[in-house]
Amino acid sequence: MLNTAMLIGEQEVKRMFKNANKSITKSAIIRLTDDVYNETREGAKPHHQTGWMERNIYKDVRDTQGRVYIQNVPYAIFVHFGTRYYKGDPFMWNGAKKALDKFKRSMKI
Repeated sequence: MLNTAMLIGEQEVKRMFKNANKSITKSAIIRLTDDVYNETREGAKPHHQTGWMERNIYKDVRDTQGRVYIQNVPYAIFVHFGTRYYKGDPFMWNGAKKALDKFKRSMKI
């Protein structure tokens, strides 16, 4: 099962890249995807007993899209969104936000 969530600020980032050179755009997408991946893995560390969830976070960049996802970890959604007994820790959203903020600072936006 693959759950997808749009990155908050995605439209803003797309507007920034609209008129950019294609190679610059590709480099920026790779960099942003790497940062989201690293921040997400960092955010998953506190939830590690076996390290399974952290080891199953992947990244993929194709053309003008980058994505970070968790595969083969059915309980990841409960860690992220919580349950009625557990508040949840939106480590993927937090990682994406940290990476986007870092990217905006580097672009001086």
